[in-house]
Amino acid sequence: MKTSEFEFGTETNPLVLEKINTPRPRISRCVRFNPEARNSLEPVSIDFGKFRGRKERVYDIEQIFLKNLLSNPNLSLNALRLAIWMVIQIHMWPDEQQIFIISHSDEVSSMNKLCIGHPRGHLAIYLNIEFIDLLPKLKKMSINFTRTDVIAALQELHDFQYLTVTEVKYENSYLGRKARKKEAESKNRAQDIKQPTFLTERCSLVCVTLTKQLYEKNFSGKWTPTL
Repeated sequence: MKTSEFEFGTETNPLVLEKINTPRPRISRCVRFNPEARNSLEPVSIDFGKFRGRKERVYDIEQIFLKNLLSNPNLSLNALRLAIWMVIQIHMWPDEQQIFIISHSDEVSSMNKLCIGHPRGHLAIYLNIEFIDLLPKLKKMSINFTRTDVIAALQELHDFQYLTVTEVKYENSYLGRKARKKEAESKNRAQDIKQPTFLTERCSLVCVTLTKQLYEKNFSGKWTPTL
């Protein structure tokens, strides 16, 4: 995939996915998940492995994820509808990536595969999955979202750590991230690399991964209303 003179999504310059431990602005304000962050001004991510979730005899693990969605009093209706659609209609599973087309562009139209990972040690792999054209798919289910609606809902779900979303663009490629880090360090702003992830208004393509722990444990009693 090319954008101006930059090429990315290839074996030599793959897309680097956002890490699960990137700061999450909204979940950091859920007191029962992170009591020490109550008076903190810095967003954090939550290590779900440190929390005890209720173990249930549920054969359909999707039910646990849905409970963790429906029990959160802070989720907007749009975010809730999008997440349920992903789980029920797309059958998304944890630790598996899915590519969603939010808006068509020249770069998206010319792209038929995407390489993710790290270019060294043969760690980069091509995703052999269909790119899902999101807005038409949602419309078939009478979910009439605009591009802005989808971007906001994905951002919200990312901020509450239900999923991790990576915008497909050169800045998130291996070489793009190296350049960003080098620039930040040259300006003594290395901490900028660890800032929360925000999708841009011009976002056209995203890679989404659902959070594994929210399929395995019921955290429905730990959500609290945020300010």
